[in-house]
Amino acid sequence: MIAMNVERWLLLSVWVVCLPALFFGIAKERRREMVFAFLLNQTYTWTMSLVLVESGAAANPVREFVRASGSNFSFNFILYPAVAVFYALYVPKGLWRNAVQLAAYLAGLALFTWVVSTYTRLIDFRNMGWLLRVLVYGSGLVSARIGYMWFFGRGVFGAKEVADGASLARYDSSDGV
Repeated sequence: MIAMNVERWLLLSVWVVCLPALFFGIAKERRREMVFAFLLNQTYTWTMSLVLVESGAAANPVREFVRASGSNFSFNFILYPAVAVFYALYVPKGLWRNAVQLAAYLAGLALFTWVVSTYTRLIDFRNMGWLLRVLVYGSGLVSARIGYMWFFGRGVFGAKEVADGASLARYDSSDGV
């Protein structure tokens, strides 16, 4: 039997939890939307992670690919994008519910990273306070939702602005307006 420390078990559990959650938690007809939101947030998390690691604000002493990058592969490749997918695809109706949903996601991410950084060596926030972490997570979630809603024609803030052909008729230049 291969001996694994708590960090390796946590990294393995991220994959074991996130992959089935994505494939069984998202309806089959929304898989295309899932992939778009996932890749959009993956771009954000990799960029931000590299910036934070290279600037010295955060470090990942235990990580999968030690020689390739200073970033944590599992968190940036699967965990944070998977969370962003569920945030982007399941939009509650109403501004108040949206704010509560964002606060719940941010609290969950902040609590998770606090526990991981306190009790493991996976994340070490050197020059990065909790407020900056929440701002980074929040900007990632909100940008994933805005990009997803814009790309799939649901309007940037949830209004279905130009999703159907009838609303496009207003912008038709053939009527002489």
